[in-house]
Amino acid sequence: MESWIKLNNYPDEYIKCGAVMRIASVRENRENWYQEDIVDLMVFYAGAVFEDAACGLISISGHKAGRINATFPKESGDEHGNGLRRDWLIGNWNRWIYMDGNVDDVWIRNPEPVHSMPIDSF
Repeated sequence: MESWIKLNNYPDEYIKCGAVMRIASVRENRENWYQEDIVDLMVFYAGAVFEDAACGLISISGHKAGRINATFPKESGDEHGNGLRRDWLIGNWNRWIYMDGNVDDVWIRNPEPVHSMPIDSF
């Protein structure tokens, strides 16, 4: 995958660590969420730090850049470290990631060099 696609259309069973998800911030809840219109979150391997976790999401944009957004239970991944299960992420979006967000509005891009990610993708 060389460009942004909707998460719901992501073709693989597992989302690789380093993949970036781009989401729109819900305006009515900005004080409790991210202040920016668009937030980028990167999938990372949380099992190296948290014993009961598989993967997680870390913010890579805005005033919360560098902060962990969420870590996910082992059932969100697999024992081989293939990454984050796409179906688990979609099914648990409002519970684990963004209560007020709509998973239909999530875009994703596979890992690639940061300098190749244009900021005008929307």
